[in-house]
Amino acid sequence: MKGKCLCISLDEAGSLNAWLWALAWAENGHQVTLLEAVDDIRGLLENPGLAQYQILALHAHRALPAAQQSALASLQQQFGEQCVLSNVLQQLQS
Repeated sequence: MKGKCLCISLDEAGSLNAWLWALAWAENGHQVTLLEAVDDIRGLLENPGLAQYQILALHAHRALPAAQQSALASLQQQFGEQCVLSNVLQQLQS
């Protein structure tokens, strides 16, 4: 096992793409926890529960509102390279 991965989907519940994203992490040997239909990632900031995860993987197929982008930047700073964005989210952030 490569450690724990928290997959967070900002898409609607039941998003096939989000499930495939989480499955890919599991296939790579991570223990995966998937949170679906997350509306606001600001609650993750400074959350002590995040310390148990080696990877934070975020998935979305839409642009994030400004407040969410700010929270995402903070999470990226906190996790460094261990904060991984889905391809669409990466493109929307650049």
